[in-house]
Amino acid sequence: MNTQLLAIDDIVPSPHNPPGRLTPEDPELQSLCESIRSYGVREPPTVYRDVKTGRYVLLSGHRRWYCAKECGHAELLCLVTEPPNGAGEEQLRQATVNIHRRDYTPIQFAKLIEGLMTECSLTGKEVAAKLNVSPALVSTHLSLLRLNEEHQQQIEAGNISLSVGQLMSQTENPSLRVQLAEMASRGASRKQVADAIKGERSKPKGKRIAIRSGAISVAVDHQSSLAALIRELGSILRDARRAAANGKNLDEFTQDLTANPEGEAP
Repeated sequence: MNTQLLAIDDIVPSPHNPPGRLTPEDPELQSLCESIRSYGVREPPTVYRDVKTGRYVLLSGHRRWYCAKECGHAELLCLVTEPPNGAGEEQLRQATVNIHRRDYTPIQFAKLIEGLMTECSLTGKEVAAKLNVSPALVSTHLSLLRLNEEHQQQIEAGNISLSVGQLMSQTENPSLRVQLAEMASRGASRKQVADAIKGERSKPKGKRIAIRSGAISVAVDHQSSLAALIRELGSILRDARRAAANGKNLDEFTQDLTANPEGEAP
């Protein structure tokens, strides 16, 4: 890594910079611009040279670069480092710089984690280790991506907390998720939301399977997702194998499921 004085127009932002960080109306950004106008850029941004374009891509210091441009600086002193080995490494470098500055919203951070897992072939635990955060934090954020776009937007807006969003992801029932989101918007506590989920799970369910005119039907809530159907079919299959191992026939198996709709076939 070396220090170089670069033409400010030769410096470009990283495509992985968290969205919304360079909003002109941001009071913190305006304050930084006033400071740079008075005292200059005190800490050089970090960049690497893109061999394809010949320009320098920011890894850190996007706000300092933006304010320097706004203040009319023609050049900027930068720390020049080696280019990252692919998009995954660039995302990882960007994340390690920004993660502890709280520059990511919950959904942005969740998508960042998902991107790192894909681009770098990492597990959630490995991403946590590289970002120096807890595996639980990574798991909690990833759970938010199971919610629909509307509920993710409510999390971004602060109407639904991170912990309540995680609880909402634990149910596949869309109508229950809507109910939980409404509770959260009215100020319900995490415990109240958890109790609502627990109450829904404790409601008696109907038959899991039934035989009509020689055909087998599976009872699934019409509002459930495909993933819920797959889990139900997998559960029934495990019960059927156990029943077969115990020497039961189809009639006995379906009777067991009718008598024990929530439990395993005896």
